[in-house]
Amino acid sequence: MKKTLANGIIPLHCQLKILIRWHLAAKSRIFLIDKPGSVQSILIAGHLAPPTSNPDEIAIETMNTVLGGSFTSRLNMNLREDKHWSYGARSTFIDAKGQRMFFAYAPVQTDKTMESMVEINKEIREILNDRLPTNEELAKAKDGQTLRLPGRFETKNAVLGAVVEMVQYGIPENYYDTYSQRVRALDTEDLSRGR
Repeated sequence: MKKTLANGIIPLHCQLKILIRWHLAAKSRIFLIDKPGSVQSILIAGHLAPPTSNPDEIAIETMNTVLGGSFTSRLNMNLREDKHWSYGARSTFIDAKGQRMFFAYAPVQTDKTMESMVEINKEIREILNDRLPTNEELAKAKDGQTLRLPGRFETKNAVLGAVVEMVQYGIPENYYDTYSQRVRALDTEDLSRGR
């Protein structure tokens, strides 16, 4: 390996990446790409979020599970089950060393585009301000996060992916050793810190 690296196939010296801290825009903006005749609109709402390695990551993950990270999430129940405007609405985070993207998205009926934008905005604002997850929502989120854990490590590639992710984002080596216990210990107070 040393011989291969010395031959210049992979550079031995790399410059460190400089992670820039972005500032939030003073106000929200809407970008519209009009496609006449489309039967659906794709809505994407985005926001900056803290790095993947932040100390409140488990609380943030859990809040997202309640908001849009699972089938029974608020966004999906609202737009799909209650309103019937979408086949599915979700929210997620894109992992990153520095600030990262949070986004909520939903394909919706074209004639319900504005109403769906209002509902997505409402759900995000409510979970951040005055409508924390209920005990039932919190219990479902905890179950979802902990019960899927064994499946996350079923293959060698899955284990390798988790190790790469831990190294890439500076996640402690023992992160998954205590993951279930830390998720199970969360309460609504912890979730309010993850907002």
